[in-house]
Amino acid sequence: MFRLDNVLEYWATIYKPIQHDPAAKSKDKRYFRIQEIDLQSEWSRNMNTITKPCLLFRMQTEGEIDKNNPKRINNFWGCYLAVKQQSVNNIVDDAGATDCKVLLNQMTIDLLAWLFDLQAKAAAGRTDIANPFFSLSDKETREALRGLRLEQTSWWSTPVHLNGWWLMGIEFHGLDPRQLCVNPEMYVSEGGE
Repeated sequence: MFRLDNVLEYWATIYKPIQHDPAAKSKDKRYFRIQEIDLQSEWSRNMNTITKPCLLFRMQTEGEIDKNNPKRINNFWGCYLAVKQQSVNNIVDDAGATDCKVLLNQMTIDLLAWLFDLQAKAAAGRTDIANPFFSLSDKETREALRGLRLEQTSWWSTPVHLNGWWLMGIEFHGLDPRQLCVNPEMYVSEGGE
């Protein structure tokens, strides 16, 4: 089963400004799965001790039937990049806030460039990217990566900070590789067999 959160966690481990270590303790992690930005999470409980940029994957998923082809499903995923402002004691520091937002925009563009590259590798049938998070040798993963509609990605900076943290929200769109149809293996036979 394709999980965009695993792909993004891998990016967070190899991207130098974040350099997430999955084995680290909470205060040293840089990648978190959250329900919503304003709900209690491992990140929000440790945001006062974390100082480096983070990626927060929003675990709420959304979808809709494709209007052009009712047998296709469009999925939507969201995440946040987070950067802590250095001058936390002076929150009205507009230059510091601007620096954070410029960095967040650059990080977003870097993420998208990497995803476009990964998508091209998946489309070309490349399977030589070794990592513990996902496998390009998995057909469903390759199809899901090809189905990501990266050209429809949108992002926005938040107008307020969270305890010195500035956020960049990112929304991804993707076409589910599965057709909308009944899978008989998922049901008990109606004929009693």
